[in-house]
Amino acid sequence: MNSFERAREELLSLSKAKRDYDLAVGEWDYFGDFHDNVTSSATCELCGQQNIRYEFQIVNRHNQNTLLVGSECITKFGITVYDEYGNRITGKHARAKVAGDKRKLVADAKADSVINSLLTLASKDPVFEIQDFIHYYQERRAFTPKQLSLLMWRLNHFKVPHNKPHFKLTIKRDIEKHALLRMEEFKLAQIRPCMTTAQLDWLAKHGR
Repeated sequence: MNSFERAREELLSLSKAKRDYDLAVGEWDYFGDFHDNVTSSATCELCGQQNIRYEFQIVNRHNQNTLLVGSECITKFGITVYDEYGNRITGKHARAKVAGDKRKLVADAKADSVINSLLTLASKDPVFEIQDFIHYYQERRAFTPKQLSLLMWRLNHFKVPHNKPHFKLTIKRDIEKHALLRMEEFKLAQIRPCMTTAQLDWLAKHGR
């Protein structure tokens, strides 16, 4: 049974319309309820796709049945999508809504991984005042060059697991740009994996 056949069977069994697939699909709505499983261990309840991390809930408006599905299934099978104001949206607007919800889940997951690494660092390095770094990150979702260099050194020194690309660098302010350009090469090497392509290009244009 392929994914479409499985989805057809699943929708018909849970919908008011038991024989007309098009009517059955029309009964289901997506209002923006989503969930991060943290690990890719779920299975899409519509198409059967395995190893799903991010789940999106669709609801049958007639009987309140629910399904947890992958984001692609919402647009692939024509599930009705509503925006944050309760307005029905279609086409590119619906696709943009679902894609935006998934981006938010991914961004939040990355932020959680950063916070978890910082908390682990605090448990291994009790003299390090980690709360200021956490508060700064929660406000800006990034670190200054000096903050990031210090964090990368301490995370490596205390052997704390961390995902470097999740630790974002901010150089929007002139003081941050100047700090990055004046940074010692060994410190710069530590934070390069955290930098975006645009930031690396900017750094190269300035001779670093």
